[in-house]
Amino acid sequence: MNTIDGPTKLVRQDAILGGLSIGQFGNITFKIQYQNGTRYIRKTEVSLVYFYLCLCYIVPEGSSRRGMIETHTYDRLLNYITDIDSKCDGNTHLIVCGDLNSHTSDLPDFVTHENLLHTDFLPDDYISDVPLLRCSQDHGRLSNNGLLLLDLCKQTGLAIMNGRLDKDLNGKFTYVGKTGSSVVDYVIATQNLFPFVNHFEVHEPNLLSDHCVVEFAFCFTKDVTCTDTNSNDCDQTLNVKFVWNKDYVHSYQTSLASDIVKDKLNNLQFCIESCVNGQDIDTCIFQFSDIIDNVVSHICKRVTIDSDTQQRNTHIENRWFTTECYEKRQIFYKQLNRYRQDKNENNRIYMCKARSDYKACIRKCKYDYD
Repeated sequence: MNTIDGPTKLVRQDAILGGLSIGQFGNITFKIQYQNGTRYIRKTEVSLVYFYLCLCYIVPEGSSRRGMIETHTYDRLLNYITDIDSKCDGNTHLIVCGDLNSHTSDLPDFVTHENLLHTDFLPDDYISDVPLLRCSQDHGRLSNNGLLLLDLCKQTGLAIMNGRLDKDLNGKFTYVGKTGSSVVDYVIATQNLFPFVNHFEVHEPNLLSDHCVVEFAFCFTKDVTCTDTNSNDCDQTLNVKFVWNKDYVHSYQTSLASDIVKDKLNNLQFCIESCVNGQDIDTCIFQFSDIIDNVVSHICKRVTIDSDTQQRNTHIENRWFTTECYEKRQIFYKQLNRYRQDKNENNRIYMCKARSDYKACIRKCKYDYD
């Protein structure tokens, strides 16, 4: 993969770091670092370029949880971005995504007329923001969190992808619930990554959540092929599962806190930090699975399921699913289709009520069955 020149921005210093885990995408190795409210996924050094993916959640305004947060998540995020940008000499590419609970309307997330206002004191290597048109169905709605998000973008050179790319040029609502419709789930990234976005879409409302799925993908090469020689492993059927027994919570905690397990986890952490390729990651994953398996195998009940039973009787595991559940689900699908065809306020209300009724029904049926 070729090097992509990163931007230089004037931002503050300081950072707070957390735990660590790993992952891989194609030939890119990631390190995942955790911090309150955020997860940071960092790629190891390849051609002196670093990629960071931050999975972030912002507490809604007016929530009682805000009182438990000493430093706003946007401030911690800004400090962290500043720190990694300075450590990587500007060769950093960031993607931040999640439920940010921020209303930004369609206001600019870049400094307007930047060159005209600050030409006298900007450094020679300073890269100005590129003005990009952004649309939003949440037009006219602005919150304090939204102002902080826009300010974060201006200070770091990040830009909102919603309402700008592929199948979301109109900035579709990402939340459709009882309280209304809004754009609160965002993907923001450094602007030089925009040309590599080959898919961005906000999906229609769904059964599982009042938040819509936001799907996006990057392509850094023209031809992408799968080189995984073990792809057949994905077709293997898992015939063992663990059944959690709450009576053994103390036994699980004791086993997990034993000196033997601690030593194994410390060794695993060292292996994780030394990962340089996909094979190293696979080895670490297997080691971690073995550690957890040794801890829980004698605590949780193992149930072996033969493949014939697994294919024949999926519905047996859902004996709690009654005729009422089925009818409620059909009503929801009917209201969902109406909303998709005509997204007016009445259809939204009927769709959200049908979804709530269905979820309440399955919760009751599960409780009664257990």
